[in-house]
Amino acid sequence: MGYRPRRKPNNYTSSEYKIKAVERVLKERISTKQLAEEMNVSQTSIQQWVKQYKDFGPTFFLNKDTKDRSMTFVDADELKRLQAIEIAFEEQRIQVEILKKFQTFLKQK
Repeated sequence: MGYRPRRKPNNYTSSEYKIKAVERVLKERISTKQLAEEMNVSQTSIQQWVKQYKDFGPTFFLNKDTKDRSMTFVDADELKRLQAIEIAFEEQRIQVEILKKFQTFLKQK
């Protein structure tokens, strides 16, 4: 019998953590090997996450029910629309904060 290296412990990785890891691979161009070492998971796992992210989008990871993932699939157009709504919402939130500060400033004078 030859030497068999010990497997890494099976760590649970949250959906959000997987999404952030995949985005680091895709946006920052960090290698899957380097990221696997940082996260203490297998390189194969990260490669699978990247493939799933590319095929199905980030919503693939958000469903906790592993038996039926069909409920989480969102087409690319819908995902873009939702992202645009999130951006618009954040811009409006910032504008409201600015207006509140300006209103406070005017009351002081």
